[in-house]
Amino acid sequence: MEVGERLTFRATFAAHEYFFCSKECREQFIASSEEYVAPDGTAPRR
Repeated sequence: MEVGERLTFRATFAAHEYFFCSKECREQFIASSEEYVAPDGTAPRR
């Protein structure tokens, strides 16, 4: 699946902007960002 800046599903975490394929994916990320990204935003946790 391709995601990019054209999409409206975005979120910012640890001063980095992330793009999502759907509203649901964005909401899941927002609810538990620290499970997906290191606190400094540099490395995936999974």
